[in-house]
Amino acid sequence: MKIDQKIFKTYDIRGIYPEEINITAIEKIAYAQAKYLNLKNVVLGYDARNSSPEFYEVAKKTFISQGVDVFDIGMVPIEVLYFTCGSKNTDGGFYISASHNPREYNGVKLIREEAKPLTSGSGLEEVKKVALNTSDILLPENVGKVVEIDPWDDYLKKVFLITDAEKIKPIKIICDASNGVAGIALEKIAEKLPVEIIKLNFNPDGNFPNHQPNPLLENCRKQVSDECKKHSDISLAAIFDGDADRVAFLDENGDFIDTDYTSALVTKILLGKNHGQSIVFDLRRGWAIKDQTEILGSKFFPAKSGYPFIKQKMRQVDA
Repeated sequence: MKIDQKIFKTYDIRGIYPEEINITAIEKIAYAQAKYLNLKNVVLGYDARNSSPEFYEVAKKTFISQGVDVFDIGMVPIEVLYFTCGSKNTDGGFYISASHNPREYNGVKLIREEAKPLTSGSGLEEVKKVALNTSDILLPENVGKVVEIDPWDDYLKKVFLITDAEKIKPIKIICDASNGVAGIALEKIAEKLPVEIIKLNFNPDGNFPNHQPNPLLENCRKQVSDECKKHSDISLAAIFDGDADRVAFLDENGDFIDTDYTSALVTKILLGKNHGQSIVFDLRRGWAIKDQTEILGSKFFPAKSGYPFIKQKMRQVDA
């Protein structure tokens, strides 16, 4: 069976399951990543989509068949996988997810050495070429092993290392995990903070029964906005996407807070703790970040839209 070429995008691989992306595609993509990067080890994780466990098992089997050791971290937010790749200094990562897309989609985000995204311009074209030209997967003599890892202790230590948790006062908030994987992290973080969370859609469910896991769509925010109006004692609300790397905030009245303003607030916090450091921002949404950076006397650098380009620019300018 051939792979549908259109599943290869600029930043990742995704398509409709099973018509466009299926176990054959996952097997060949895992094989191609292993061959292109000459992987000795890889971190493997997945999100809450219904087809993700099936893809996960196929990828795991493929990697170990090629002599690649698999660090198995299970169902986690993607940032936990990125962190594990960096902290363990692995050769790569393989995360099964279609992020904020509707439930009929699934896909893969690939990671290379030093926790760098493997995207267009940094190796995805080469992986695509190998995958499309692979018919039979050859089995080497050496077989890899699976090492199950619980990443949470190390990840949470890092989270609290870069935050001022002691400054957080008792607060009541609403969080909508969109039936993705954000709730897994929010539960663990909240245990260590004086925060009361009104939980919406914390149960991972690949059917996404309440709304599509995209916090930037107004109709997806309706449930959490309506919940805000039921409470007179909340401070804010947050809604996350399927793999927990996208978040939108609402105020105490349930009104959406534009991401320009939340980005500027994060900029103020980061530069306040790291005076004189630089900030990289997305060209599409940068005016408030630029204003805040100028006020604080720091440098700012625009980057092409997309997280791989932002990360690349950060490395270039040591932001």
